[in-house]
Amino acid sequence: MKPLLVWFIVLCCMPAARTRAGEMKSEYHAFISAVIGQHFTGEHDSPALFPMLEFRAGYRVDSWFTTRIDLGLGLTKISKPDRESFRGAGLMASHLSLAFLFTPRLSPRLGMYLGATTGIWFTAMWGDDLLDTTYGSVQDYLEGTSLSLGGMLGFGLRIAPRWELLFEARYNRAMVQFGGQWYNSGGVGLFFGFVYLVPVAGNIAGVGHD
Repeated sequence: MKPLLVWFIVLCCMPAARTRAGEMKSEYHAFISAVIGQHFTGEHDSPALFPMLEFRAGYRVDSWFTTRIDLGLGLTKISKPDRESFRGAGLMASHLSLAFLFTPRLSPRLGMYLGATTGIWFTAMWGDDLLDTTYGSVQDYLEGTSLSLGGMLGFGLRIAPRWELLFEARYNRAMVQFGGQWYNSGGVGLFFGFVYLVPVAGNIAGVGHD
């Protein structure tokens, strides 16, 4: 009699357990995205257009927290620099960053991204006699690599079961040394783009916490 009672309890609990497992697994998924935006440097006064393109990949640890890797590249020309010899020089900023984000859902279609980012920020500048050389060799190319620290705030709007439209603002600080002076190659970035939600293996109930 007891074995039959045990089997009856197990059979009654199995559907609930499967449903609960499906709900939990639906909150665990990866994502990839591509965004484009405007970068405002912390030091150099660049033209109105300093486009930066970024590719990203991440994983939602649960319905509240997300980790993400960002790879970005931006190009522009310096128009009103603090150092006159930098005027008209080409400027490139690229980075590989890791973000730790708090990502609650504000509604079934709207999510928030809030967190910190750190990574390697590479800056290069090229032009004619960038250091206004009086003695020694002329420097037509300068580069620097630094640790970047910053924060970001963004919102993702669900536009399809597996697609989000992302709007994001970021501030970061990345100090590089050119000609004996320190410059912040980071600054403020404003981005928009698309996020594709990728179900993980074994996902039962769909792509995410709708």
